[in-house]
Amino acid sequence: MELKELILIVAEAVEKVLARRKPKELVFNKTGFPPVSRQNGIYFIDFLPVRYLPLLALGIAADEFTVFVSSLIAGGAEIFVSECEKTKNQNYNNLFNSYINILKTFGVKFGEPRAEPAAKSERVSESSISYSKKVLTKQDLLQYKNIEIKADKSVIVTDLAKEEAARRGIKITIKL
Repeated sequence: MELKELILIVAEAVEKVLARRKPKELVFNKTGFPPVSRQNGIYFIDFLPVRYLPLLALGIAADEFTVFVSSLIAGGAEIFVSECEKTKNQNYNNLFNSYINILKTFGVKFGEPRAEPAAKSERVSESSISYSKKVLTKQDLLQYKNIEIKADKSVIVTDLAKEEAARRGIKITIKL
């Protein structure tokens, strides 16, 4: 058995184990508020309307949602906000970005959680990255959507990574 085949078998086995991790559980789901889910001790807010940014950044518990999320922040919980609402006014967005920066100092993370440190891949442009690790897995793709990944010819791409890439609109190109 070649080393590449062995690495591919091990990588796919690891991906299957990771896929069996505890699914996301809804921990806050009240009408009129953004839902909050939890998976493996990490809290996720898929979409955060801008009206909540100043309240959370300034520690103002104005409703059930801000009380809940503020208690998570105060307790040091790991929180990921996948996406924030944007307005058409750039100056207004700049103000909200300052609140995002305050929340980041409290440990709140924005964007998708990364399976690997960012240093493992290098952004070539806004729509593509260069990838040089030995194996490209499904977990590596969870932080990306609608981009091109330019992988070295030595990179092994798992089948689950190929499926995830198709779901996320990611084009994987092997550099020759």
